[in-house]
Amino acid sequence: LKLTGTTAAIQGNIANIAHGVTSSKILGVTVLVDYAAGNSVPPSYNGSSGYEFDYYITTTNIVVWIKSGNSANILTKPIRVLVTYEQ
Repeated sequence: LKLTGTTAAIQGNIANIAHGVTSSKILGVTVLVDYAAGNSVPPSYNGSSGYEFDYYITTTNIVVWIKSGNSANILTKPIRVLVTYEQ
């Protein structure tokens, strides 16, 4: 299941992306944030400052949390999510 969204506009805030799947059936999630055309970062990236985010799964959403003080380069950027789940 491919999902998309946009990161928050303020560091430390979250973006909710509804997954529409029974959360207990989710087997895995991959999240990438595109910081420029053709360029993306994975969760917990700290190779350069300003690109850090993490995510977690709730019963209804994939929640993408951009880190306070270390996410200036990924504000209001596209999010791509791949959810693998069992039927």
